[in-house]
This record gives sequence, structure tokens and C-alpha cells, in this order.
Amino acid sequence: MKNIIIIDDEIDIGESLATVLETEGYNAQAFANGYVGIEKMKLNKPDLVIVDVMMPKPKGVEVVRLLKEDQTLKNVPIMMMSASKEPEPLSDQKWDVFVRKPFEMEELLESIQKLLV
Repeated sequence: MKNIIIIDDEIDIGESLATVLETEGYNAQAFANGYVGIEKMKLNKPDLVIVDVMMPKPKGVEVVRLLKEDQTLKNVPIMMMSASKEPEPLSDQKWDVFVRKPFEMEELLESIQKLLV
């Protein structure tokens, strides 16, 4: 079973997404704080991380930077999500897929399946 970590400061969104992913056969956990999520990932390396861009502390791009600096987590695929019309600067893009909120669940699941192949 593939492990997916969701980091979104809107915990209702993260937990709802985790529930949907679990019904699809994934093991999913949601965290509202990026630092806590990263610590959990160090204990149990996930197969995919889904990160919200606009969070108060740390911002999604900071979570991605910390993941890429960690030798054990740097190769984990990352899906970024945002409701913003403009994503964070893409010149330093370090994620694999960008998804705009609101999203269609079928499209999100397709993207997840592609990242986990």
C-alpha cells in the first residue's frame, strides 16, 4: 500500500483528501503543519507528498525546500496545490505536479497514479 502525506493548513481539506485517498487504497495522513509533517516523514518515508502552497508557517515552497535538502526524502515525488491564481515563482520549481484548487477528484487521482508508477 502506497503512503501519501498531505500538508495543508486547512486541516478539513487535508483530512477530507486523506479519507478519499484511503477509499482508493492508499495509506494517507494529513498534517496542518509542515514541520510536523516533515518529522513524520523522516520516521516513515512516504511514496508521495501533497503540499499546499499558501500556508502561514512554513509556506509550501519552504516545505519543498526542506524535503529536497533531506537526503532520505529528496527523491519523494511532490504535488503542489494552490487556490491562488498565481503559483509561487516557478523559476525554482522543485515539485513534480502543480494542481489548482478547486480540483476535480478524478484528475487529482490520475495525477497521483502517474506519480506513483
